[in-house]
Parts: sequence; C-alpha cells; structure tokens
Amino acid sequence: MCIKTYIKFFLIVTFFGISNAKAEIKNISLEQLSVADGLSQGTVNTIFQDKTGYIWLGTENGIDIYDGFKVRPLQGPDNDFSSFSGSMIKQDSHGLMWLNVVGKGLYTFDLTTNQYQLIFTEDPNNKENFIVDVLEADNQNVWIATSKSLILYNQQSKKQVEKVNLSEQLVAFDTIYRISIDKGVIYLATRVGIFAYHIEKSILKKLPEISATSAAGHQYDVDEAKKVYTLHIDNDVLYFGTNDGVFSLNIDEINQYLTAAVKLPLYELVIQDLAVWQLAPHNNELFISSDKGLSVIDFQSGKSEFLFGLSDSSEHITDNTIISLMIDKQGVFWLGSNSLGLFSWNSKSTLVKNFRYQRYDKNSLSHNAVYHISQEKQDENILWVATSNGINRVNIKTNEVESFLETSDTKSTYNKSNVINIAEDNQQRLWLTTSLGVALFDLKTQALVDLPFSEAVNKRLQSDVYTMVIDQQQQLWYLDDKSLISISLVTGEVDALVKLNALFAKDPIWNILGFLPGSQKLLFSTNNALWQYDTENGQAKLLYKHAGITETEWSYIDSWQLIDNTLWLAFSGKGLVGLSYDTFELKHFFHSSNSIIDNNVYGVMADENNNLWLSSHQGLFELNTQSFHLRQFTMKDGFPAMEYNAGAYTKLDDNRLVYGSMEGISIFDPIKITDVNNAEFNVYISDVEVLSRQLKHSFIISNNDTIDLAYDDVGIHIDFSTFSYLHNEHVIFEYKLIGETDVDSPPTRESYITFPTLSSGKHRLAVIATSPTTGLRSNPVYLNFNVSYAPWLSPYAYLFYSVLIMLLSFMWLNYRKKQQRLLIEAHEQVKYRENRLQLALTGSNSEVWDWQAEDNLMFGKRISLELGYKNEALFYPFIEHINLIHPLDKQGFISKWQLFIDAADLDNNFACTYRLRANDGNWLWYKDLGKIVAVDSSKKPIRITGSYTNITESRANEERAQFYGDAFKHTKDWVFIIDGSISRVTVNQSMRDVFGWQAEKFDFQADLLGIDKDRQAFYAELLNSLSYGENWRGEELITTLRGNEYHVIVNISVGKNSLSDELHYIFVLTDISAQKSAENELRLLANYDHLTGLPNRSLLLDRIEHAIEHANRVDEPIALFFIDLDRFKQVNDSLGHDYGDLLLKELTHRLTKALRSDDTVARIGGDEFVVLLESFSNSNQLGHVAQKIIEAIGEPAKLKSNVVSVGASIGIALYPSDADDSDQLLRNADVAMYHAKQLGRNNFQFFTSQMNIEAQARLGNESKLKQAVINQEFINYYQPIVNSAKGEIVGFEVLMRWDSPEGLIMPGDFIPLAEELGLIIPITEMALEQGFKQLKQWRLTNPDLCLSVNLAVQHFAKEFFAGYVEELLTAFDLPASALRIEVTESALISEPEKSINTMCALSRQGVKLSLDDFGTGYSSLSYLKKLPLDVIKIDRSFVSGIGKSEADEAIVDTTLVLAKRLSMHCIAEGVETIEQLQYLSEKKCHYIQGYLYSKPISAQAVSDRLLSSKQTYITTK
Repeated sequence: MCIKTYIKFFLIVTFFGISNAKAEIKNISLEQLSVADGLSQGTVNTIFQDKTGYIWLGTENGIDIYDGFKVRPLQGPDNDFSSFSGSMIKQDSHGLMWLNVVGKGLYTFDLTTNQYQLIFTEDPNNKENFIVDVLEADNQNVWIATSKSLILYNQQSKKQVEKVNLSEQLVAFDTIYRISIDKGVIYLATRVGIFAYHIEKSILKKLPEISATSAAGHQYDVDEAKKVYTLHIDNDVLYFGTNDGVFSLNIDEINQYLTAAVKLPLYELVIQDLAVWQLAPHNNELFISSDKGLSVIDFQSGKSEFLFGLSDSSEHITDNTIISLMIDKQGVFWLGSNSLGLFSWNSKSTLVKNFRYQRYDKNSLSHNAVYHISQEKQDENILWVATSNGINRVNIKTNEVESFLETSDTKSTYNKSNVINIAEDNQQRLWLTTSLGVALFDLKTQALVDLPFSEAVNKRLQSDVYTMVIDQQQQLWYLDDKSLISISLVTGEVDALVKLNALFAKDPIWNILGFLPGSQKLLFSTNNALWQYDTENGQAKLLYKHAGITETEWSYIDSWQLIDNTLWLAFSGKGLVGLSYDTFELKHFFHSSNSIIDNNVYGVMADENNNLWLSSHQGLFELNTQSFHLRQFTMKDGFPAMEYNAGAYTKLDDNRLVYGSMEGISIFDPIKITDVNNAEFNVYISDVEVLSRQLKHSFIISNNDTIDLAYDDVGIHIDFSTFSYLHNEHVIFEYKLIGETDVDSPPTRESYITFPTLSSGKHRLAVIATSPTTGLRSNPVYLNFNVSYAPWLSPYAYLFYSVLIMLLSFMWLNYRKKQQRLLIEAHEQVKYRENRLQLALTGSNSEVWDWQAEDNLMFGKRISLELGYKNEALFYPFIEHINLIHPLDKQGFISKWQLFIDAADLDNNFACTYRLRANDGNWLWYKDLGKIVAVDSSKKPIRITGSYTNITESRANEERAQFYGDAFKHTKDWVFIIDGSISRVTVNQSMRDVFGWQAEKFDFQADLLGIDKDRQAFYAELLNSLSYGENWRGEELITTLRGNEYHVIVNISVGKNSLSDELHYIFVLTDISAQKSAENELRLLANYDHLTGLPNRSLLLDRIEHAIEHANRVDEPIALFFIDLDRFKQVNDSLGHDYGDLLLKELTHRLTKALRSDDTVARIGGDEFVVLLESFSNSNQLGHVAQKIIEAIGEPAKLKSNVVSVGASIGIALYPSDADDSDQLLRNADVAMYHAKQLGRNNFQFFTSQMNIEAQARLGNESKLKQAVINQEFINYYQPIVNSAKGEIVGFEVLMRWDSPEGLIMPGDFIPLAEELGLIIPITEMALEQGFKQLKQWRLTNPDLCLSVNLAVQHFAKEFFAGYVEELLTAFDLPASALRIEVTESALISEPEKSINTMCALSRQGVKLSLDDFGTGYSSLSYLKKLPLDVIKIDRSFVSGIGKSEADEAIVDTTLVLAKRLSMHCIAEGVETIEQLQYLSEKKCHYIQGYLYSKPISAQAVSDRLLSSKQTYITTK
C-alpha cells in the first residue's frame, strides 16, 4: 500500500458520523475558493500563512499559494508536485518553507532563491515510515516525526539521529499524526494515545490511556478517544483532540509523571462527541475543526460551544467535515473541506444579529422584504418590523418573533398585509401604512381596531398613502396621493393645510421627514428640494434645491441627520448631500461618480463617534465625518443582503443600529463592527509574468527588486496584493510607471496591471494601496525593470554608428582634397592632351564630326578626304549622309540615331558601326561615336559631337565580339560556356554571385550544377548529340554549394570559333524559383485546409475520382467514412473558437495516427472529416477501423488548462455498391452519418438504400413543416386533468396536432423535427396563444381551470421567455396561476443555468411548474431541490405497471411520499383502468390524466363538455 493510500485510509475509517448539532451562529456566510477558482483539487489537507501573508494550501494534487486574488500551483523541483499530496506546510524562523509532499518527500524551499532541498524521501532508518510533521529546534536542529519515529536533524551538517522509535508500540496502521513541544518535552499524538519524550533526560513515556474512568462524569467512546490526532499547549495546559472529543491535562503534572513517576490525575473532557481534526488558538479561545464543523473552547471559563457546520451556509453542502483550520493575521478563519475546497469566515460577522424569514423556524419573520422598523416605547427590547406580508414583534433579547396580519394570498400585494410604515402613538397603538391605506393595531389586544375618526376622515385614510409621522404633540401628519393633511390624535380635528397644498399643486410633496431639533418646523421633500413648514405661522420655506433634477425624475430625500453643524441628507437617486446647517448651502456631495457609494441611499444615522451610516443597494456604508473616508459593509461582514429598503432603519436606545433589507433586518453595534485590526497595511508585488516566455524570478519579490526583461518580451503582467483577505475586493490600487514615458493610473480595484511591451532601458513601477477600512494609504512598493536592447539599438551599436560616421566623413574629406588636387593637375594637362588627341586621331585613321539640329547639317572632313567627294564642303545636309549608308546598315543607323535623339541622355554615347559608299563605289566601314553637347529649353538635343574611325572588316568583327562579351558579362541570367573538349568553363558574374565562385574560368566538373548522376549522364549524352547551330530547352532543379535549391529554365546553344572551328556550348539559366513557389502555394491553398493541413473538399473529390478509376481497373471496392464530431459546438461556445481550432488540430493528429499512411483523411467543413480507404479486406475490417476512429476521437483532450471530450458519428458508404460517382458516394456517407446521429451519436452506420429514402422523406418533411408554420396549420387538442376525489375537471394539458393536407399528424411525428429546425418556439407560441384564448372562455364557466403546457429546451434558454409569458397572460387577462408549465430533464441538461433562471422567474410570477416524466431520467432528484417545482407528474410507464410490477408500484409509492414531504402534489399520467385509479386513490393521488377519463379532444369538444350539465367522471370517494 502506497503512503498516500495509507493516509487516505485513516481519513476514511477514523472520522465518522454526520453532524446533527445545532449551530450557535445563525445565517452564517462563508466565502468559497474551489477548483473553479484555480484550486488544484478540492481536498485541503493543510493551510498555512507565511510571514509575508501568502496562504499556502496542501491538496491531494500538490501545493497551491493564494494571494487573495489568484491561486498559483507550486511546481516543485521536478515540476511534478501536482501528482502528489501536500500534507504539511510550515515556515521556520529563517523564513525557510518546510513542505511535506506525500510520496515525494520532505523539502525545504527558499522563497528568495526558489531553491528546493530534499531532506528525506522517507524515514532514513526505515523506508516503510513516511514523514508526518516537523518542529524547529535550536542550533540549526529540526525535529522530524515519521509515522513511527522521531528524528533530530541538523540542517548544517545534514546528519540525523533517531531519538524515538515506536515501531513496537505502533503496529499495522497505527501512526504518529502530530508533534508539539513545551518545556523541553516533545508530545507525540498517535492513534494509540500520547507519548511524551523528555529531551534532556531522553525519557520516553506513554501517557495513560483514556479509559471509562479517565474523565469522570462524562460519556464517550473509549476506543475512539484513544485515537489522538492533534495537540495544542496553552498556559501550561495540554489540549488534545481525539476521535471522540477534546481532553486536557496540566503540563506540570505531566513533567512530574515523566521524571518522578507521579500518578497523573484524571483527564478533563472539554468537549465531547467530536471527531477532531485540528486545534487553533485565537483571542483566548481554542477553535476546533471536526466532522461536525467548527467549535470553540473559552480558555478562561472552560466552556465550549458548537459554532456552525459548513452546511449551515448552504443547503447544497452535506459534508460538514473541516479537515484543516488556520486563523490568519487579520482574524479570518480558513477552513479546509474534504472535497469542496477552501472556505473563509469573518469571525466579526457574529457582531451582526440578523432576523429573516426561514421556512421551518418558529422565530422567523413573516417575510424578508422589510419596509419599516420601530422600537416600542414601553419595552426597549421589542422591535416592530413592517414587511410585505404582515408585521412582526421581535424580542431582541430573547430572539423570539411573533407575526401578525399575515395572509396566505400571495397573488397580490394590494392588501392590508403589505405594511409600508409604522408610527406608535402614546396610547400603545401602532398606526400602519398599508397598500389599502391606514390601519390601527392595538398593542394590548394585538389586533386591528377601527379608526377613531369620522366616516369622512376614515374614508380619506383608506386612499393611497405615501408616509406618515406622529409628532410629540400627538399630531398625525399624513401624506397621500392628494395632499398633506394633519390630524390630532387627541381631538380628531383635521387640518387640510389648504395653503400649503396649493403651493405644491404642480410640484408635489414626496416625503415627510420629521421636525428639526427643538423646533416646530416640519421638514419635507419634493423630488428635487428640501423644505420646512413652520407649524406655528403656517409658512413654508425652501431650504435647499438640488440642481439638474427634472420634474418627472424619481428622486426624493429619504432621511436626514445633523452632525457638527452639517445637515446630511439621504437624497435617494442622487447620493449623499451635506449642507451647512447655518446657511443650507451645499458643502459635501458623494455619489457614484466620485465615490464608492450607490446613488440610491437611505437611512442616514449617526453613531457615538459622530460618524455617519447609510444604506443603499450596494450594502451599508460608514462615512468618517473627519476624514470623509467611506467604508463599505457587505455580506462578508455578516449582513444577509446588499439591497436595503427606503424607510427601513432605526437607532435603538442602546445606540445600536437596525437596518431593513430584502433579506430581513440586521442589528449591530457600529463601534464594535468598525473596530479595525491595527496591523500594518502594506502592498506587495505578488507575481510577474510575461506572455512570450516563462519568466524566472524569486517567489518573494521584495521592495526595489529588479526584473530583467528581453527587448522582445510582450504581455508583461504584474500582480499585487495587500493580503487583506477580508476586504481584498475593496482595496484601491494606484500605480505609476517611470521610464522613457511615464504612465499614471487612476485608482482601480483591479489587483494587476498589464503592459503590452516596455521599451528598452530602465523602468520603475511604484504601487500604492488604500485601505478600505481606514482609508489610509500604504507606503509605495517599487519594482525595477531592466529591459535589454535589441542588438542594433544598443548603446554599443550607437557608439559603433558614431565611429563609422566619423570614419566615413574623414574618408570623404580626404577624397575631396585628393580630387581637388587631381583637377588642378588635369587642368594643366588639358592643352597637352588636346594636342595628343589630335595626333592620336590622325594616327588611328580617325577624325571628328559634328551635327547641328538647327539646319540638320553634318560637319567633318570625312566626305571629302575619306570618301573622295572632292566637290563637297566641310558641311553637308544630314540626309546626304544617310543616303551614303549601305542599304543593309541604313535602317540600323537611323534607328540608333533616332533612339539616341529621343532619349536625350547627356550621359550616354551614340555608337554605330556601318558602311559608307565612297566616290569610287567601294564600301568603307566606319565606327562612329558621339555625345550630346547641347540641348534646347525642352531638353531636346541641338548639337552632337563625335568621332569616326575607318575600320577594316576584322576590326568590325572584333568590335561585335566585344559587344557579345559585354552582354555575357552583364546579363542577369546565369550564363556559362563549356569548351568543345568539355574541360574548361567560363561563367558570368551573375552565376558566380549565386554559386559563390570567385574565378571567371575554371576546370569543368560533372557536379557543377549540383544535380544527381543520372542527370549528369543525361546532359553528357545531350551535348554529344547537339551540332553547331542547334539548341535545347528544358527545366532543371539545381543546388548550389551553399545548399540552396533553384528551379531554372535551361537553354543550351552550340557555337563555333570562327578561327579554329572548335565548338563551344553556351548554357543560359533563367531562375523561375519564385514562380514555382507561387504555383506550389496556390496549389496548396486550392487543395488543402489551412488549419489542419488536410486535403479539402476539392482535393478529396479529385482523390475519390482517381480511387474510383483505380477501383474500376482492379475490380476492387473503396470505402468512404463521413465523420461528424459530437459536442464540438459546446467547446466552441464555452471556450471560444481558438480552443476549437486547437481541438481540431489535435483530432487531426489522432486521425492520421489511427489510419494507414496511404489512407486519405480530409476536412470538408467546420467539424466534418472524411476518410477514404482504397484497400480493405471486408466490411468487418471497416467496422474495426470506424470503432478505432471513434475511440481515438473520444479520448479526453487537454487544451491548455482545460480538458474537453467530444465524440464522433460516422457514416460509411462503399463504391460501387452504394454509389455510381464521387458526389453520390460522399452524399450517401453523409446520409449514413446522419442516421448514426439519430441512433444516439458516437457510433457508426453503413449506408443502406432505406436511409436514402428516409433522407429524401426528411427533406420533404422539413419543407412541409416550414410551410405549415407559415400557414399556421397547427391546432390544439386538450386532455382533461381530473380530480378523482370530486369527479371534476381541474385543467387541461395542451397536446398539439398538425392539421396537414394529408391528415392529422401526431406530435411525436413532427415535434423532434421542429426542435431540430428551430421551429418549436413559433409553433409553441401559436399553441399558447390558441390555448389562452380558449382558456379565457372556458374560465367563464369554471374560473379555476388551468392550462398545462410542455415546453422544449429552446424556450428555457431564450433570454426573455419569462417576460413573454407575463405579457401574454396580461394580454388575455389571465392570472399566472392559470398556467402550468411542464419541465423535462432535457430542458435542464443542455443549458442548466439559463433554464433554472427562467424557471425561477416564471415561479416568481406565480406560474406553476411541473416536473414531467419523473423517474425516467438520471438526475430528477437533484432537480427537486434546485427548482421551484409545484407538481410532479408520474410517468405513464410506471402507472401502466400498477397491478403487474411490484417495482413499478414501489416507484409510484416513493414518488408520492417524496412529493408529500416536499409539499408538492402529483398528477398520474396514462391512467387507463379502474384498478389503476383505485390504487392511486388509496395512495391519496387524486389528480388523474389518461384515457380512463378522456383521450385528447378538440377545443370545441372541450367547450361542449364544459357546457353539458350531464358531464360526470368516475369519483373515488
């Protein structure tokens, strides 16, 4: 048995029993931290708070750390703590954490370095023993308790010495649980009792076992009391918790027992009947966690009491066991449960006494909605509480409650039970403001009495009343919808206050506020102002008018309080207003935009410290009138509600305050509840994360620590906390980031800040927190960030750039000086060069020429000296020059000349070689070079000057060869020439750049282009086959020496040397890699799914076509699987499409892994896949493959931190047996898949022809159904529900029929299809409207008839369905009780939260809810607790078994008993025989529905039956 299992065994077998103890604390409120909040697991074995304030939690899945906002798992040195149980967490005096991880070992963890050190994995002296507890000793020593021994371990030397070995005393499952030390003695709590070890004298003794006489006068289980699980020593008393109570013994007597063999006195049983888990001291009390919950022992008095169990906070909790307990520095109790996670409890919440409505409590208010509170004048312990259902007499001393004026009629609040206001006169009478006017309640008789006024006055007091006040003169001030009046309770005299009411005819009075202190001045409020009325002179005076309030706006002054010359007003709808009492000018104004309060404020009252209290719709608030700090009080502080009511407040004679809310009343001492813990309030940086990587930093981030970030880190997230766990959600944080640009934040309650990025350099973050209890600000905490620079933007890079610029500048200046010197030298040589040029031209048979555009003339000596036209002058028309050119050269010359003229490029030269005809008829070759030397204003050449050279034919050939060489050199194509002997290669520059060759010529190698040997042989053979003048073209993939691949077009031409006639091979390679890449990418996009990389529909159909062709050739079948994912939509809807994409990728991986490599897997839609199998042995093999796919897809998938599970429905079609082509094959596989879904999903089905028929029929039915909705072809049939005891119809269940042209169609044949098509809502709404219309007529005959309607799941998920029902009932003038809605479990399973919310809303309206088909689902019992159900319908499948099946009868009996216990009634469905009716009648089930009474009938038949005086039904009287 493993250690973890060993411990869990004890947890199960030793702690037993379910609590039935009565809680001392009522209305307990606990905050829960569960797995949903980030907890690793729900079993919390141990809880610890470190010196900083973090809460450490040991669970069955490792150790978690909580900062008040976020839970972080502690990964451990091997990142596997989550696989083991954390059983003990402690911190020594040096701040080192000690962690016992069961099955892993005992570790220390340094919070500043994040370093772990393994102390032991188990007992070093006996590997069967595991670690259980640790105690710090002196001199670097630590006491370590294993399951059966005690070891002294030295942290410095790492040596250990076994001091105690209990292997003989502790056998089998017996073990040590806890150790404690006091006065040199270590106490060991074990399953067989307590052992004491005297450290100095090395004496070990077992304390006497608890026996029947060990604690006289008490009853307890001796065997269970021997099992000691926890210890605590306080004021020389040892307290130890056992499996049946807490016992105590004096420490000094134990020491004498150890050293002097003195007999110990009897143990004292402090508290009994508890299976104790842990003891924790706090404020002179010892708190006990046990199987029943939390108990407490007073150290001084020795008295004990049970406080509460976990189930007292929620009816959904059944296990009260608290297995771990810790009280933090602020006094917050942390309670570890067995499976529900962690709970926290504010012990100060007991300072609030709450009275509310509780169904089974005799001392319960009659209703939770409280509208007024009044302290009785004769008895200060009595409060009178007005609610929406009567008044309550609350004795705040004895906690007894009596209710009066209650009503059971909850249909309307327009009655005398709805009490709005209470005013007590001097005659022991309560004047009540109700919905029906004023009522008078006599305190002596405790009953209503008649009003003592005239008939006219009494009638006036029965009108709509707003409020009333009784002053000290016993004058009743009464405000109704007409005016304000005053009535003397002594004389009955009425003052209509005509003058005052006339003044406010257009701006009516909204509220009476009572009299100013020591005056006869009555305060009252309009919707925008405060007024006073002087009752002595009858004058009204405006004191204050609030700006910006319109006449129609709902706002008024609820109450006022005078403190230190400031008149505070609760201005409902606007906020809290403070006026100068001298001038009534505005001094203070708090509202939702400038403070934390809600604008709906009520009930301002002052406490003994002159601080102001007020209620709102967001809890209670205290305003410190000196610092103006607002403190909020919520349910965490012990209050039962957040929404309080206007007028529901009072201050008791003992200065306690009382407020009324929608959850009863709360009584508290404002001084005690505001007493704050004076612990220092600090803010801490709790964590730093970046999105781009795992950031490493010390666990404890100290003030002014530095975090190193990379320049490309993104999503920088900083968490901070004050560890104020009680009110952490109310802490206000402010931060400022100082860096390249400063960032200031407004005050926020968010405990974190996220920066997308931080610029390179240094930044400093300052965080300040404001205490929600005191309003004081903490000292700032600082965190530094050192963000690295990108290599090209670092300071060193900028230094390099500066040096480089300086160097280039120096080189440029040096170059410029050199150029200037060269220009001077050149100027000196110009004349010399001109002379030499002339000589050179003459010597090289060259001369100059000049062309001028103005007259289009050529100037030069060539025409006369060279060509022999002696009669021509030095200039001649350009056209004559053109005419002398050889016909074969003329066009070339003209073209080049024209291009040169049109280009007008001053930097380019004109060059042309051509022939001119001499005077003697011969043709001479010339090479002309020219340059533009002048242009006009439009940049067109007007003069060109150049030279000509008389060249021979060989020179012309050489010139042409030079031109070819230039082309070879500068072309972008890759060109190389191989000589005729294939031994040397000449390569152009472009190719050398790509291949990395340095030389232009080198020896030929066969692998020149990086092609394989087969291609090398191909080209060798090709060159041998080519002759002079021939060429070849093709594509090739070549590879350079660097490994780069290029797709190229290869052009090979064969040339010949004109001198030697030797052949050479010219290769021109054109790079087409980009074109090929684009083609491949387009091909990929066109044929593959971008998310999964699988073939898409297009490629799939192509492959199916090829597979069909192959199948036809080899006469073999192929198979197509159409796969549709089940529950995939739920993943998308709940987690988002990003998680859906992750799931699709994971399932793609599983599919490809589950199939063969030659099988095709394609994705053709959102959650649709297709598998093509081209070879298989038989259909059995296909079934195995399909099942393998279902199992692979069905495995749970982990998507980041979420685990999801989906299923697969598969349809299989074969070619050629099921289809003739690819489209039909795919379509039939889809049809088979749909059939698989109809059969329950997560299975596979082979296509059959019948499926196709059904699919065609389904398409036809869908079309007909949609048209039927448009044509409103649906009618209602009604089956009577009969009270068999009276033989009377009490209601009808609506059963729809489709009145189609083909005949009447039953609901089972069209309702499922309507739900799938989303048509069920309009169809049901038609049925409701028809039913309500007919019901309204029927109720004229029988006013108590109701209509029962069964609704689909879509209705309950519809957001405003409850509102729609309410509007429909109103439209037909029907009460909500006339409608019963039947609920099936399917409505709850898909979207339970929405469904439950809708049902609760319907129930609040008064609509009755029935649970249909009860017992046929798996979770009906849980819904009986969760839902506001009124009726349970017994399913016909059980009713039909009456008299036939004992099991069915047992289910019927159980259902009836269960309904009775839950205050519900039952309707039996499907009753068809007298025997069934008689059986049900004997079981007191009288509401019957079935063919025995009537089959479903038309509306007309119902009307006829209701009108018939002869209608009779079988009765069971």
